[in-house]
Amino acid sequence: MRVEAAELHRIRLPLHRPLRSAHGTEHERRVLLLRLRTDLGDGWGECSALAAPTYLPDHLDGEEHLLLTQLLPHLLAVDDVEVDSVDATLGLVGHPTSRAAIVAALLDARLRVADRSLAEQLGVAGATVPVGVVIGIDEVGEVVEQAVGAVEAGVGRVKLKIRPGHDLEPLQAVRDAVGEDVELHADANGAYTPDDLGLLQLLDGLGLGLIEQPYAADRLLDSATLQRELDTPVSLDEAIDSPARAVDALELGACRSVSCKAPRLGGIDRAIAVHDLCVDRGAGVWAGGMFESGVGRHTVLALAALPGMTDIGDVGPTSYLAADVVEQQAIDEGTVRVHDGPGIAPLPDAALIDELGEAHTELTR
Repeated sequence: MRVEAAELHRIRLPLHRPLRSAHGTEHERRVLLLRLRTDLGDGWGECSALAAPTYLPDHLDGEEHLLLTQLLPHLLAVDDVEVDSVDATLGLVGHPTSRAAIVAALLDARLRVADRSLAEQLGVAGATVPVGVVIGIDEVGEVVEQAVGAVEAGVGRVKLKIRPGHDLEPLQAVRDAVGEDVELHADANGAYTPDDLGLLQLLDGLGLGLIEQPYAADRLLDSATLQRELDTPVSLDEAIDSPARAVDALELGACRSVSCKAPRLGGIDRAIAVHDLCVDRGAGVWAGGMFESGVGRHTVLALAALPGMTDIGDVGPTSYLAADVVEQQAIDEGTVRVHDGPGIAPLPDAALIDELGEAHTELTR
């Protein structure tokens, strides 16, 4: 496949409410939408890097610069590129969110030419997936109100962002409010240390489905020690930056499950590899999200439908956004349907891209 031109759109997506986590507070969501125009057809991808390097080393300004000055010119300089040759073409180390955008755009172009959906490609055509919501750090009453509202709308999993000082009380309050049948997760984003073992053991008594990334990403051995002390599964997110790292974590006993998140891992292909190796090892695995636009969210939905997924993931319509570039999905009896049209996602609305766009750069051969 020959890339003839590349368009990079920087768009600003307003949130209904600020999202606060241990990393900081997001007041709006900016993403990069990538359109690759190839000799076969066009494909779209999304770079979901956050505004600041607080979750990953990647950040939006840096990835935009990298894409425009190095990665996209490399793509335009070669006569043939496919998903399985991206690494050889780019010679890229790190920067998973940019790689994920390129992989998605190339795959999307291939799928559209074949009039085939990503769901068909993955063997999950026609599937629906249960919805899980993420609730940020807030006043306990507000957290409970959001959780109850989500459950009343049919959501089957509630995940609370936690940090020291905002953990046991909101988790217990939500558990009391929604009952024992709702799956409840806690996401620490690496905010705890081994000195917090006693507190984390208190959380162990709340019947949580998992505790996500309690320690910093580079503390695999400490995470293994923690997992031995807890009945609740530890699930790793930031710590898993490649399929090889997932193998290391599982072999060490640093976790019992893994967040399978394409932007963090570097693309759909690597996310599928992590899913498959978790299945092979009998480990838990679930689809993670990054508050994407609808372009990226459909990747999460398709991955969430893979048969080896053991937990409800960060899956649902992009209702956290006050505006989006694709039509938002509706929840139907607690589930959403994976995209069944050509490509990875519905085509973004050009008028909405213009309306929400902050910058647009086009490169050609």
